[in-house]
Amino acid sequence: MMNRRQWQGKLQEVRDELAREWEKLTEKDLRSIEDELDRIVGLFEKRYGYSSERALTELERYVERYGERTRTALNERLKAFQKKPKQALPLLWGLMAVVGMVMLLRRFRDR
Repeated sequence: MMNRRQWQGKLQEVRDELAREWEKLTEKDLRSIEDELDRIVGLFEKRYGYSSERALTELERYVERYGERTRTALNERLKAFQKKPKQALPLLWGLMAVVGMVMLLRRFRDR
């Protein structure tokens, strides 16, 4: 089970990775992301009695399931948008966000 200091260290690692990957994110953006991840994990710990590690695992599972449903829906929609590519851009951004979140959570949990 992770203590609070270890958890904060992991959050800092994720922040550093995000900053390297997406240079245009501001310090404020990164703090906001860190605060939200910490808040979600804290809620899982408080409401369900989960350890930090289990909270991350549960969050990752949820995002993966959500991602799979989203990919299926996007694939169906993209077929319809083949003739109008500009209309597909918002859907592609959504898919990229889900895939990015899954990758982020996996990196975060594996550290």
